[in-house]
Amino acid sequence: MEHSTDIIQSSSTLQLSMQLKIDMTRPVHEKLERWKAVKFPVPKLADYGFSEPNKILQKEFYTYAKEDNFNALFGLLSDKLEHVSSEEMLNIIFKHVAASGNSLLHVAASNGGEGVKQLLCHHFPLLITRKNFLGDNALHLAARAGRFDTIQNLVKHVKIHHRTLELASLLRMKNNKGNTPLHDAVIKGCREVACFLVYEDLEVSYHKNKEHKSPLYLAVESCDEEMIASFIEAMPEGNLGNHVFSSFRREK
Repeated sequence: MEHSTDIIQSSSTLQLSMQLKIDMTRPVHEKLERWKAVKFPVPKLADYGFSEPNKILQKEFYTYAKEDNFNALFGLLSDKLEHVSSEEMLNIIFKHVAASGNSLLHVAASNGGEGVKQLLCHHFPLLITRKNFLGDNALHLAARAGRFDTIQNLVKHVKIHHRTLELASLLRMKNNKGNTPLHDAVIKGCREVACFLVYEDLEVSYHKNKEHKSPLYLAVESCDEEMIASFIEAMPEGNLGNHVFSSFRREK
């Protein structure tokens, strides 16, 4: 019975996929909305929330995600549904990764792929919290690369559409070095991204990495006046000096 459902779903998906690939003159927004209407298998948290990677991502998938060619990527995915089961399709999304452990969403986020990112978050929201082999989620990579639009849109998506993930828990996720996305933005000198993240969650400014350094401590240590100014503007009066003094004292 489940197999029959897959066949019916695949048939309708193929028809829409072919229609999308033929009509290449439509505006990007309209193409995105039509791809959102395509029915892809829905992953269960128990099966794919923490599943381990088991295969290297095919070159075509990686390239399309990197280049933000969402029409080609999702055309390829919809074609796959004609030949593989729903489980195999979800394995491609969640268990096939680049050599660094990056998922398709990691690749899109680090390269500013807004179309691919938007569709992956819509159809496969569990990817948002997936980590690569260094413990980075997509937000870490976007912050490190200074992808402000990607950061902003990921946060917006979580606020509006993600029912099981609290924004604060995403912003406070740490990689293998203990760094949050805000740590990475400060380290890389990405002021716009850092400022945005501070305003979204001031508390993460105080979270320390494995070197016992908070994002605020790193900002002061870098002597980046504009970066420090963004922290000052976001903080209640009097908090900055107290925290910096406390942080430096503990370091010594």
